[in-house]
Amino acid sequence: MLVFMLDTNALNYIGDSTILFEKVISSVKSGEITLCITHIQLDEINAISDSKSELRSKLQYFIQDYCKRIPTMGVVCGISALGECGFSDGKDINAITKNSPKMIYDALIAATANSGSDYLVTNDDDLRKRVVKELPGLALLTNEEFQKIFLNK
Repeated sequence: MLVFMLDTNALNYIGDSTILFEKVISSVKSGEITLCITHIQLDEINAISDSKSELRSKLQYFIQDYCKRIPTMGVVCGISALGECGFSDGKDINAITKNSPKMIYDALIAATANSGSDYLVTNDDDLRKRVVKELPGLALLTNEEFQKIFLNK
């Protein structure tokens, strides 16, 4: 079984495609894959504006029923949610945030993916560049590469 950590942009991508949405759900139900998120992605989905309330509701349902919510690998005061984070040595987080504190949310997601996911799915170019350089053992997929896995079945 493959384990995918989904960045928020990957969740939005899945929610925007009915075909992909249904195929991913089918793969989760059959036990072929596990989709992981942290409280960070859920917080970002919950913050989707009311003008996109249909997408927000669809993704909230998807997260609740088909994604495994896991604790972040690392604790950052003011960001990490109590009970939804675990202690780490901070090396992965520091590697991603190097010279860019605004990357802290992405760093928590990447560090968490690096601790137990087969792939991190994201289209965030800055995050992808940092992961390639600093966390070479973490496999990356773009949203389109992730989609090809399911549409080629």
